[in-house]
Amino acid sequence: VHVNLGYLWVLQGIDALTAGKLDLSRNLAERAWWTLEQLPPNPSLTPIQARAAQETRALVWALRGELARVRGRAREASEAFRTAWQTAPDMALAPRWKQLAETLAPRMFGTR
Repeated sequence: VHVNLGYLWVLQGIDALTAGKLDLSRNLAERAWWTLEQLPPNPSLTPIQARAAQETRALVWALRGELARVRGRAREASEAFRTAWQTAPDMALAPRWKQLAETLAPRMFGTR
C-alpha cells in the first residue's frame, strides 16, 4: 500500500508541477517520500514491489530536481537528478536525468 500511495503522490506532484502549482507539487513530492519512508525496515516485498519502491524513490528525486530547476537552483537540481539517476539507473528516464545533472552542474562531474 505504501508503495502505491507514494507513486500516486508522485504522479499528482508531476501534474501539479505541469500546472504551475509549485508549492503543491513540492508538498506532494514530500508526501510521497514520507509515505515510502513508512515502509518497515526490511519489509517483505516481492521483487516487483521492491522495484516499484526503488523507481518511485527515483521519481521523487526527479520531481525535486524539476522543482529546483524551475526555481533557478541549478546545483540543487543537478544533485537531485544525479540521485534519481543513481537510484534507478536502468529506468527509461535515467539517461535524461544523468544528462540534466551534467548539464546543470558540469563541474561536479568533471566534464566541460
